[in-house]
Amino acid sequence: EMLQGRPVHLTVRKVRAAAWPCLRAGWRFWPAAHALTYSVVPAHLRVLWVDVLEVAWVAILASCVSKSGGGHAPAEEKAAGGGRGEGA
Repeated sequence: EMLQGRPVHLTVRKVRAAAWPCLRAGWRFWPAAHALTYSVVPAHLRVLWVDVLEVAWVAILASCVSKSGGGHAPAEEKAAGGGRGEGA
């Protein structure tokens, strides 16, 4: 966000909105995933299994951030002075 030239306060707002929901999702996902990993999945397939879990986890995180309102509304950016064509 900040690398895209957006104000710091918008980035902080986005992180605050998404942090707890994503953390709770991780607390639900990873213990169950690793319980299966070390109890059911054969040792020679564990790396592949965890790679598949990581792809699923990225999808869960993207969904979590999207649901938390992590995106910026165009009006919000303009009000903050982050619209295109301004500054330089």
